[in-house]
Amino acid sequence: MATYQPFQQQLYRPPHAVALNAPLIVDGFVKIPLAVSLQHFSKLPQQEFSAVMTCNKNYLLYEQNWGAVSVCDLIRQVQPTLQARFIQFIGADGYNTSLPLEDAQHAFIATHCNQQPLTQAQGGSYRLIVRGRYGYKQPKWLTQIYFVATPTLGFWEQRGAPPDGWVAPQSTLEQIQIAGDNVILKGVAWGGKHPLQSVLITLDGETALAQLAQDGSSSLYHWALAWQPKQRRTFHVQVCAVNIEGEHEPSSSQPKRSVKVSA
Repeated sequence: MATYQPFQQQLYRPPHAVALNAPLIVDGFVKIPLAVSLQHFSKLPQQEFSAVMTCNKNYLLYEQNWGAVSVCDLIRQVQPTLQARFIQFIGADGYNTSLPLEDAQHAFIATHCNQQPLTQAQGGSYRLIVRGRYGYKQPKWLTQIYFVATPTLGFWEQRGAPPDGWVAPQSTLEQIQIAGDNVILKGVAWGGKHPLQSVLITLDGETALAQLAQDGSSSLYHWALAWQPKQRRTFHVQVCAVNIEGEHEPSSSQPKRSVKVSA
């Protein structure tokens, strides 16, 4: 599986200086506003899990292990009022987005990555992790969380990104190996909102199913296809991931990863 560094920018510029021990403000339509310190966070139930991160612009896939607190635990502490229907998340760099209250209950506020405290470059002290959503729905450098009555259109939503941010099935082509008369294609794929079902490889109009292999509890799959071309020339290859709901990787994304294979 290819490994990528976590995305470290949100508005194409570094964030303002963030004090790693600064409190996280939780306010809005709540009965008990909070200024949450890292010490307070450490007393809340801690969860460890892996999550796939992806960007709808760069078509990258990578997976990290996170140490986090469920947003549910914060919700129980602040006790939202009936007016609260959405939660707005605001970063130190001014980046913001929102989630419906029901969806936010499945989100996490991370303070650790791969068993280490988040650095500022990684989004520390707090960053939002929402599995199955694009990176633009997961702000870094969180400083404020507000319970609000109406959704907030964040930076990318104002520029045409879908407000829900659900990830479509996605794949990458990582390796092309020539072994005698065979061409070996390898990559990584993910089902997005639903588990992956298959990866379709199209070679000049002919489609084949790749072999899938899951690595332990990872959400990512390695895929591979051994192919023997009938003649030596340049072929065009496209990859398409399909999840168990039959949702295909968007056709608009496939040309971005089209490559030529000289066999």
